[in-house]
Amino acid sequence: MNRRGATGLRKLAAVVGILVPVLACESPLSEAVGLVPLQPPPVYERFWAETESCSSLAGDLAEVRWFVARDVVVGSDILGRRTGDSEIILRADLWLDGPVVRHEMLHQLLRGDGAHENPAWNDCSGVVLAPRFIRGLGGG
Repeated sequence: MNRRGATGLRKLAAVVGILVPVLACESPLSEAVGLVPLQPPPVYERFWAETESCSSLAGDLAEVRWFVARDVVVGSDILGRRTGDSEIILRADLWLDGPVVRHEMLHQLLRGDGAHENPAWNDCSGVVLAPRFIRGLGGG
């Protein structure tokens, strides 16, 4: 396989790796798509508190299961994803990027809102990665 074909397959695997968790029945995440469990670092507690504060929402950080998508191509449009099962997947180079992590945390506190229509997105501008930027990338 040539280099261009291999790159295309990696990108496809990255997209499948982000979408498969939503569709799977048993275990929403699979090592086959390059997801690695992430023990949330202590800074996530501060990120969570900042996100709760700006949104006036409360939740339990301990209920979130974190993963890093190691096979997602750096520079791709995929930054992170929250699944419906309290799982957050982050691109491997962004797991400590505050605005990206807090963006996915806000999805968790909102229990979704992939359309970014809740007023909390405006309330948290400057704290989370702006939804208008995410929309431009085709992500959420």
